[in-house]
Parts: sequence; C-alpha cells; structure tokens
Amino acid sequence: MSAKLTSVLVAVMALGSGCIIVDGSGGYGGGYGGGGGYTQQPVSGDATFTWSFGGRSCAELPDVATVRITIPGQVLQDQGLYACSTNGYPGIVLHDFAPGTYDVTLEAFSRGGALLYGVSSSFTVNGDVRVTLDLTPAGGPNSFAYVGWSFPASGGSQSPTCAQAGVSAVYLSIDGAQPTAFDCASGQSGAGVQTPYVSAGTHTIDLQAATSSGYVLYATRASLTTYAGSPIASGYALNWAVGGTAVRWSLTNGQLAQTCGQAGVSQVSVNFIDAQGNLVYGSTGDVQDCNSSGVIYSYLRPGTYRVAIGARGAGGTVYQSSSAGPMISVQAGVFVDGTSAVNVQLFRTQ
Repeated sequence: MSAKLTSVLVAVMALGSGCIIVDGSGGYGGGYGGGGGYTQQPVSGDATFTWSFGGRSCAELPDVATVRITIPGQVLQDQGLYACSTNGYPGIVLHDFAPGTYDVTLEAFSRGGALLYGVSSSFTVNGDVRVTLDLTPAGGPNSFAYVGWSFPASGGSQSPTCAQAGVSAVYLSIDGAQPTAFDCASGQSGAGVQTPYVSAGTHTIDLQAATSSGYVLYATRASLTTYAGSPIASGYALNWAVGGTAVRWSLTNGQLAQTCGQAGVSQVSVNFIDAQGNLVYGSTGDVQDCNSSGVIYSYLRPGTYRVAIGARGAGGTVYQSSSAGPMISVQAGVFVDGTSAVNVQLFRTQ
C-alpha cells in the first residue's frame, strides 16, 4: 500500500486525523477452496484513539498539552505528537492500518515538554477499531479501578443507604497498604470511588465501613483485578463485622435473692472481657439502671467474652459477677432480642 495522506475529520466525529504509512494491503478476499466454503479475509481499517488521564479529561488537566502515540514499525504524521484535545474531543483517528495486532504506547506531555502520564497496550485491526486508553502518572503504578459497595439488609431495607446502615466512612486498602478513607455515599453513586494507583494484576482489597466515631460495622476482603489503560468498575457487598448478645442480672446476698431496692443498688456496670483480657467498655463499664429488665448489645466484635457486671449498694456493699463467667460467644451478623438474654448473677462480696 502506498502512503496515503488524509484530511481532518470534523463534520462527523469532531476528531483529529493523523496519517500513517503502512505496508501491505487489506480488503475482502477469499474464494471457494477445496472444501467449497467461502472464507472472509481480515481487512484493513482506521484506529480511533480516545484518551483520559487517571479518569480525568484534557479539560480537567490543563497541564497536559500534547499526547504522543508510538506504534513500533509504523511511521506517524507529526512524529505521532498530537494536541490533547482537538475540536473539544480527546483523541485522534489514524488511518489505513493493515489487519493485525499492534503494540502501542501513549505519553502525555506538559507545555514545557515534561512527561506527565503514560500507558502501553495493544489493539487489533480487522476493520475500523476504537482504542480507548486511560493514562496513569509517569513513573508510578499503571492501573486503578472504580469501587462501589453495598450493605446487608437491615432495618426493613433490602438495600440500605449509608445513613440507614449507620455508616459515615469506608476505609479501602489494597494489598495491606495504609487504608484510604472515602465518604460512604461516594461508593453508592456513579462508578464509585477511584482506588489508589496499583500495578496491573490481581490484588487483595479490604473494605471496612465505620460509624462517624470510627467503629467498624461492616467489612469484606476480596480480590480485585486491574488493567493498564482500562480501569474497571467493581462492586462489593460488605458483610456484618459485628454481632449481638443480651444480658440481664439478678442479685443475691449469698443466701437469698434480692431486688435492687432491697440491696440498695440503683445502677450496675456492665462489661465484656475479650480473649486478650481487654475491657470492651473501659474501666467504668456500660452503666445501666439496676431495675432494667436487661440490655441488648448489637455491636460487639465476633469472639468469646466473659461477662463482668458489678454494682455498689447501700452502706458501701459491693455486688459482683463470678470471675469465672458466664462466657458468651458473639458471631458476626447474628443478633438477638431480649428473650435470649443471658442471666448474670451478682453476689454480695462485702
């Protein structure tokens, strides 16, 4: 094929047009072979390139002035250097590629000639083809993804919003890196949030959804595969990271059961001690009215706990639960009501 110079396409696509000089020829060909069948041969075509930069456009990145396209073995007009935007469109049409697969590199430069973004990929021609590529910052990881999330049904809603789920922020970490915090609502609209840049490939992603005070209610760990030049959108269903239990109490002086009034106790302090000996509610515990029929705790981390309840009565008397228990087990996503409350007996110790 001889070199073919082409004019700018404006009226139809508002794209720039670049020339390419290629060898070989294309077109429909074929015939009746020995088997009597008709075979359609690969055909040449034009390649329409469209680019973005970390998900942003030329208009959003005024520092990007030009984009250079390099295709090994091909000679491009203007040495493959084109304006970031032509007639308002971020791309260009290159004409008359012979059928086949081509490697391609795109590099974006500032007005001063500094390399800002880049990407390497490939495309296959068998007729006209569109090549859409997203460039990532030069010298860094070459991919990212868009991530969204959802929460398990709760409160009568099958698809809770962030507000209904009680979530303020979602923390995202890839391959154990320092988590990045995102406003919860940003992962439930549009394509989702943009992850930090990572090398193209398969990664481990951790998502933790927390209340405004930072307490994690939902979480998941899953895989995420990213691709250079082509960010994907991936949604994740987060699971409960907490479970529930319920407790109630009764008092005894060692021989006889007592009411709160008989014991002179107005308040009790409820606590849970985890397997490492940590107090869930600190040294003061969760203070409750002694006459309460019990308390439901719906946001405990999964695990085994010893229930510890104490109270102080009239005249400085002290009531405490046994140092040996009772023990409870909390499972993520399993919640209870007051009918399942564990009774904790408080003994007068002094």
